[in-house]
Amino acid sequence: LFPKNSLTATNILNEKKIFLDFDYQKQSFKIFCSVEELKNEDIGYQFTYWHNLLFNSNMSPESRVLIFRPDWTNSVANPEIN
Repeated sequence: LFPKNSLTATNILNEKKIFLDFDYQKQSFKIFCSVEELKNEDIGYQFTYWHNLLFNSNMSPESRVLIFRPDWTNSVANPEIN
Protein backbone atom coordinates (compact mmCIF):
# COMPACT_ATOMS: atom_id res chain seq x y z
CA LEU A 1 0.00 0.00 0.00
CA PHE A 2 1.44 3.35 -1.06
CA PRO A 3 0.24 6.96 -1.17
CA LYS A 4 -1.24 8.12 -4.49
CA ASN A 5 1.85 10.13 -5.53
CA SER A 6 4.44 7.66 -4.22
CA LEU A 7 7.72 7.82 -6.14
CA THR A 8 8.73 4.54 -4.53
CA ALA A 9 5.70 2.77 -6.01
CA THR A 10 6.41 4.34 -9.41
CA ASN A 11 10.06 3.23 -9.27
CA ILE A 12 9.11 -0.32 -8.29
CA LEU A 13 6.57 -0.53 -11.12
CA ASN A 14 9.10 0.80 -13.64
CA GLU A 15 11.40 -2.11 -12.81
CA LYS A 16 8.63 -4.68 -13.49
CA LYS A 17 10.76 -7.38 -11.79
CA ILE A 18 12.45 -6.93 -8.43
CA PHE A 19 13.62 -8.97 -5.49
CA LEU A 20 12.54 -8.74 -1.89
CA ASP A 21 15.56 -9.17 0.36
CA PHE A 22 15.05 -9.72 4.07
CA ASP A 23 16.39 -11.50 7.13
CA TYR A 24 14.51 -13.21 9.92
CA GLN A 25 16.43 -14.52 12.92
CA LYS A 26 19.16 -16.76 11.40
CA GLN A 27 17.45 -17.05 8.02
CA SER A 28 17.73 -14.79 4.97
CA PHE A 29 15.59 -14.68 1.86
CA LYS A 30 15.89 -13.18 -1.63
CA ILE A 31 12.54 -13.58 -3.36
CA PHE A 32 12.35 -12.57 -7.02
CA CYS A 33 8.98 -11.08 -8.00
CA SER A 34 7.09 -9.50 -10.84
CA VAL A 35 5.09 -6.44 -9.79
CA GLU A 36 1.75 -5.00 -10.87
CA GLU A 37 -0.51 -2.25 -9.62
CA LEU A 38 -3.99 -3.37 -8.64
CA LYS A 39 -7.07 -1.46 -9.78
CA ASN A 40 -9.49 -0.13 -7.16
CA GLU A 41 -12.09 -2.75 -8.07
CA ASP A 42 -9.68 -5.71 -7.62
CA ILE A 43 -10.45 -7.82 -4.55
CA GLY A 44 -6.76 -7.66 -3.53
CA TYR A 45 -6.89 -3.87 -3.59
CA GLN A 46 -10.08 -3.81 -1.55
CA PHE A 47 -8.74 -6.26 1.03
CA THR A 48 -5.45 -4.37 1.41
CA TYR A 49 -7.09 -0.96 1.60
CA TRP A 50 -9.74 -1.85 4.20
CA HIS A 51 -7.32 -3.91 6.28
CA ASN A 52 -4.90 -0.98 6.50
CA LEU A 53 -7.69 1.51 7.17
CA LEU A 54 -8.43 -0.40 10.39
CA PHE A 55 -5.00 0.66 11.68
CA ASN A 56 -4.78 4.10 10.05
CA SER A 57 -8.06 6.02 9.99
CA ASN A 58 -6.29 8.98 8.28
CA MET A 59 -5.31 6.94 5.22
CA SER A 60 -6.14 8.48 1.85
CA PRO A 61 -8.88 6.80 -0.18
CA GLU A 62 -6.62 7.35 -3.21
CA SER A 63 -3.96 4.86 -2.15
CA ARG A 64 -2.04 2.61 -4.54
CA VAL A 65 -1.72 -1.13 -3.99
CA LEU A 66 1.02 -3.18 -5.63
CA ILE A 67 0.98 -6.95 -5.89
CA PHE A 68 4.23 -8.90 -5.79
CA ARG A 69 4.07 -12.28 -7.58
CA PRO A 70 6.96 -14.47 -6.42
CA ASP A 71 9.10 -16.51 -8.79
CA TRP A 72 9.93 -19.33 -6.39
CA THR A 73 12.20 -21.16 -8.86
CA ASN A 74 14.68 -18.26 -8.84
CA SER A 75 14.33 -17.31 -5.19
CA VAL A 76 16.93 -18.14 -2.55
CA ALA A 77 16.90 -18.94 1.16
CA ASN A 78 20.07 -19.06 3.27
CA PRO A 79 20.44 -21.52 4.86
CA GLU A 80 18.53 -23.47 2.22
CA ILE A 81 15.08 -24.74 3.17
CA ASN A 82 14.17 -28.27 2.14
